[in-house]
Amino acid sequence: MILRTAYVVLLVFLISACGNAENLPDQTGESLLPVPRFESHGGDEAFPVTVPGSYRSEKGYLIVLEDRSRPTGPTLRLPVVVVKSSAEKSAEGPVLYLAGGPGSGGMSAAAYPGAYPFLRQRDFVVFAQRGTRHAQPALECPEYDEARGQWYPDETTAERVDRLVIAAQACRARLEGSGVDLGAYHTAASAADVEDLRRVFGIAQWTLYGVSYGTRLGLAVMRDYPGSVRAAILDSPLPPQARYDDESASNFEAALQLVFRDCEASASCREAFPALRERFYASLARADKDPVVIARQQNSHFIEQKYRGAALAVLVSLDSPEGIAQAPLILDAIARRDTSIISAISAGGSGNSGYAWGMRFSVWCGEALSHSARMTASGPGAVLGGVESAAVPPEVCEAWDVPVRPVAETLPVSSDVPTLIIVGEYDPATPPVWAREAARTLPNSRVVVIPGAGHLPTQTWRGDGCAMDLAALFALDPWSIVTPEAALPPCLSGQGPPDFVTETAVESIE
Repeated sequence: MILRTAYVVLLVFLISACGNAENLPDQTGESLLPVPRFESHGGDEAFPVTVPGSYRSEKGYLIVLEDRSRPTGPTLRLPVVVVKSSAEKSAEGPVLYLAGGPGSGGMSAAAYPGAYPFLRQRDFVVFAQRGTRHAQPALECPEYDEARGQWYPDETTAERVDRLVIAAQACRARLEGSGVDLGAYHTAASAADVEDLRRVFGIAQWTLYGVSYGTRLGLAVMRDYPGSVRAAILDSPLPPQARYDDESASNFEAALQLVFRDCEASASCREAFPALRERFYASLARADKDPVVIARQQNSHFIEQKYRGAALAVLVSLDSPEGIAQAPLILDAIARRDTSIISAISAGGSGNSGYAWGMRFSVWCGEALSHSARMTASGPGAVLGGVESAAVPPEVCEAWDVPVRPVAETLPVSSDVPTLIIVGEYDPATPPVWAREAARTLPNSRVVVIPGAGHLPTQTWRGDGCAMDLAALFALDPWSIVTPEAALPPCLSGQGPPDFVTETAVESIE
């Protein structure tokens, strides 16, 4: 009787210590630890990220169920770092970082805490989303990365997609063979992980800071756990109602039109690249019949890589201020079929992408592409010579074959939480129109378009830091920013189109 009483007391202690735990995943006697729980990192094993010694931090793993409908099913280990505020007493509502992707690890944010001014008042929490590189298990697909990095002479688009499908099938078989349930990796499940982490730590409310896909995850948290969010910062929003796979090519072309417009308005750019728009589109049309041929070394031999219109168009990068500034020069090189510059800018992009492709496929195929018109279309549209709008080839999603998520998860999110929405004027991936669309059902939100910026303005580390300063002011006092009459940082008023580069060495654009 005494032993039984001691057992019950111990079990109650374990449950209370881990914060409202609900499940005992292993009923065999092998483990009686509750789930969810947090396991501190003891230092006897490698951890995914090192926090600078000048910052106080706590590291460990959040243990959650892979599938919450299976209380005795497999568990996941998600690395977590809490970087402590420099304030004598941390303010309530720690900032939770939600990385983009889907499929990006995001843990590197904890290695550079000085880049995040939130720490002056609040703790900064970083965690690896389920299935990403540092999570256990990680849904990485080296087979797919390798297939993406290989090119073959005269290979058609259909043949390349076939190779990617075979690689995805190999990855799927390997992951499922190891016991992974690919259907358990989606945004709603990650939102539940965030809620489990909040409860385990005993935090009343978060201040969410999401970037790109992380904004979609943040909106899901606001939708599913509305009482858990103090405020939200959404940088480059990807709202659930956005149909990326139907609109991305058109969004890219719209961003290019801004470059053409602003180059024409600049005397130096206009003089260096006259009739840029017309010459660029003429070059794309010509390349469909007469491709630009680049000699490319692959392994120990050279191959001839042919660039038709769509392949040339996507060589223009508008994600960063540097890319935007160089865009007219690149557009001009494509218009002139300058193989030296085209070769230099197309040299990258092969090898390991850093994505956990399996996680990306499970999320995207289940909840994004599956609800788009592109999934059933016979091929990409005519935009920019046929630029592919799908983030994942539909054929790969068919091979990945995860359950389609409910339509309700693709509807606009309504929330009264004060929300700052930041977006770059030139952003080709998550354009300002999506920011405004997200704001329609967020009555206490404010959209700030950063002039001359591309994707992820708050993380443009070589910029002036204005967007991040705005985010920090908002985290300090959300209502002082979202009210319509609130003043914005003075640094925003002086921003405008970039100073376009009109001449450069090839080496500087590799």
